[in-house]
Amino acid sequence: MKAEIELHVYYDGGRLSAADVYNVALHEIGHALGLGHSSTREAENGPELMYPTYTPGAIKMTPTTLDAYAVATAHRWAAMGAFVRPSSTSVELPIGIPYRMLLYYLVEVSSPYGEVHGGGWYMEGSKATIYVEDTVVPLGEGVRAVFTGWGGDVSSTSPRVAITVDRDYKICANWKLQYYVDIYTPYSTPNVSSGWYDEGSTLKVALVDYVVDHGNLTRRVFSGWRGDVEARSMVVVVEVEGPIKLEASWRTQYYVEVDPGYAEASVESGWYDRGSTLEVYALSGLAAHGNGSRHRLVGWLVDGALVEEQPIELRVDAPHRLRALWVAEHLVRVVVVDAAGAPLDATVSLQRGGSTVEAASGSTLWLSEGRWRVACASYVEEPRLSWLSRGAEAVRLTAEPISRYVEVEGPGELYVELAVDRVEVYVEDLLGAPCPLVTVRVDGLVEATSDLSGFAVSARLPIKEHAVELYMLGAELGEARVGVGRALVRAPISLYTLAAAALALAGAWRLLKGVRS
Repeated sequence: MKAEIELHVYYDGGRLSAADVYNVALHEIGHALGLGHSSTREAENGPELMYPTYTPGAIKMTPTTLDAYAVATAHRWAAMGAFVRPSSTSVELPIGIPYRMLLYYLVEVSSPYGEVHGGGWYMEGSKATIYVEDTVVPLGEGVRAVFTGWGGDVSSTSPRVAITVDRDYKICANWKLQYYVDIYTPYSTPNVSSGWYDEGSTLKVALVDYVVDHGNLTRRVFSGWRGDVEARSMVVVVEVEGPIKLEASWRTQYYVEVDPGYAEASVESGWYDRGSTLEVYALSGLAAHGNGSRHRLVGWLVDGALVEEQPIELRVDAPHRLRALWVAEHLVRVVVVDAAGAPLDATVSLQRGGSTVEAASGSTLWLSEGRWRVACASYVEEPRLSWLSRGAEAVRLTAEPISRYVEVEGPGELYVELAVDRVEVYVEDLLGAPCPLVTVRVDGLVEATSDLSGFAVSARLPIKEHAVELYMLGAELGEARVGVGRALVRAPISLYTLAAAALALAGAWRLLKGVRS
């Protein structure tokens, strides 16, 4: 069989391309082989070669399975060696044979996420470029798919691959799911950073430091994890099955310094949680040292402010410093003496720091160490009177201290000297003769009658000028002012002087009478 085919490369629309010439020539060869026109324009994977019309610009065409089946049917006689006319001038593809172009292969590209390109029908031997548009595809908050490679008939981790099409291909893009793990802590540093982690991975989350000291008596102490995972442990193991938010919880602690001094306190120095309340007090308010000395609690300095009462309800809202205040006390015996050092039956009032203590001479008491002010003093004096006086009555007199302050430095005797000294009152007349039977009244307090020696009274009195009034037989003889020591007061005339004068007159009278005789 011989056929001649004449082709023209120009048509009304211009010049045919090489592919167009090839397609037209192949169409005419089909006629030469005995094929007529197909009633169908398109096969499954491309245009029908034997369709009666052709539009330039089509892909490079090949015979379809229908064309091949028709040629085989028309030339079936060749196997028998003798020409036999076909029984029918048209054929249909048997069931089970797909209607498609021959020498074209299907490249199927699939992906569960994102967009993939490069799938379709390719002529045998051509190049197909398969690629994924995005290697990371967001799937929602905290969820994404990450391209890992190609599977199926192509194995590659590159997002873009080129293949030579020599058969049908089924290619699938492989992905892995990742979830965002958000790990937050305001203090310290986690060993695992926030970020994307593969589904099914296991994270062991811990911190570099679990106690963060800020250097200002304030620190933060790790207390656990919260969020999508609740845990009190320092280390938490997380299975990544979805987005995770994990936050480290901290509690604030402040340092409370407690200095109880000479006793133990109910609370020790240390770190305490913010917002907690402490009841602070000394377990004992006295600290005896066994040697006549002791310390007594008088209050607390709380952040520099004096608090006298305990217990102290302390709310821990900042660093605090508490220091117990103690005063040293000594066991002293109070001895009150006069200016000459002789003991007095006295009572003194001692003052120090707002405290007042009444102490009797000879009493023993605890006094705080330091300077005490002698505020006032009084003593009991029983005057010594002449034998001509009535019985003496004790009197209480006030006196000033010689020194306004006394020092308590340790246990022992505490001497308080009063400005008191002895006053002895004697009565004489103007000639210096003792003057008995004169009533003497000192400061209006002490009254006595002078004896034959002129002695009236002896008493310890405050060191000052004293008023002495003189009386005889109810008549006032005068007034004198005396100081301490032996004091002589003058009366106009003594009985001794009167007697002497009388004797002298009597003698003179006798003498005169004798002369007259």
